[in-house]
Amino acid sequence: MTEGGIMDLWVREARLFKYGSGTGTNFSSLRGEGEKLSGGGSSSGLMGFLRIGDRAAGAIKSGGTTRRAAKMVICDMDHPDIEAFINWKVIEEQKVASLVAGSKMHEQKLNGIFAAIRDFAGEGSRPPIRR
Repeated sequence: MTEGGIMDLWVREARLFKYGSGTGTNFSSLRGEGEKLSGGGSSSGLMGFLRIGDRAAGAIKSGGTTRRAAKMVICDMDHPDIEAFINWKVIEEQKVASLVAGSKMHEQKLNGIFAAIRDFAGEGSRPPIRR
């Protein structure tokens, strides 16, 4: 582990997230998957490190609240792992879209329930049927 390396970044980010701040980092300097390492072997690539950082940000509740820590990740277009990076970002955006759609559906259903409760005239009577 190198001082000032990626693992130190996770520690610094965790401290920032704890107090409600967000971070943004360009990870283009990381080797692409399969690139040779100076000590022998090959790089695991960009995506493994990004997933670790994303999970860390998700685990830390920003400012002690229920809000997820804000983390922006950037990669240059000429990085060898850019396609995997873009595909990962697309999947993350799809997760957000699903959450928003689910939230809107639940809101509609709950509003219907609350309206039925408001319209309920009292014990023994039936709420009006809404179509």
